[in-house]
Amino acid sequence: MDELATQELLKYERIWTTFPEYREEGPADYLTPVFLHYFPIQKGESIIDFGCGSGRSALPLLKAGLKVHLVDICDSCLDPEIFLLQMQGAIEFTKGCLWSLPKDLNPADWGICFDVLEHLPEEKIDVVLQTLSSRIKKGGLFSIFLKEDQFGQAVGEKLHLTVQPAEWWKEKIGRHFLIEETLLSDDSKIVLVVYREGLKNRVMPRRRPDFGSGVAGAEAAKLKKFSDGGGSQNPRLSDAGRTDSSITSGIKKVC
Repeated sequence: MDELATQELLKYERIWTTFPEYREEGPADYLTPVFLHYFPIQKGESIIDFGCGSGRSALPLLKAGLKVHLVDICDSCLDPEIFLLQMQGAIEFTKGCLWSLPKDLNPADWGICFDVLEHLPEEKIDVVLQTLSSRIKKGGLFSIFLKEDQFGQAVGEKLHLTVQPAEWWKEKIGRHFLIEETLLSDDSKIVLVVYREGLKNRVMPRRRPDFGSGVAGAEAAKLKKFSDGGGSQNPRLSDAGRTDSSITSGIKKVC
């Protein structure tokens, strides 16, 4: 691990171990159901969550029959429930920096990366995207927050190291993936459906998510509650886009 990665590791070890509110809500809580409804996943396929944070994405992914591999720069991020699943062998976890992942991390069928890329140094973005493209066989769902973070400011750390507009990110990601669709794009966040170049036509037709019922509908309702001011006042919600009336209405509108 290089010096820059070590600095990031120490920063996030402090964040995850000192501030329990940082793990209260995260983008995986509402975007993992979107992934499961949108993509033509099959039981027994594999998925990597790059920058998994608390690791809560593993719960619905396991329920869907996927083989789950979580990756993050520090292992203190995992919720106790997720750590127990790892110890039981139900999921895999790799501690690693996204620009220097272990060579023995095997590619997975699918990948998700929720509100992670903006946390990386700008000079590392291209190499990280190249790394992700080499570890994702089919495609996945990416989300990126486009503004400065408020949580980091509140605790004296700069968390969003690359703050750029949506078109900048789409150009970068488009060098390594086929961007099939933009589920959301506004001044604070983008959510992108991506496939490995040339592989889109080899997977089954995708399914549109139903945001009016079921799990995804419940998650949309939760987002509506936060956007209406009825949810948690956790400062991380505004950091990572949990100001998201735009996400709820934007995804509904596009889909």
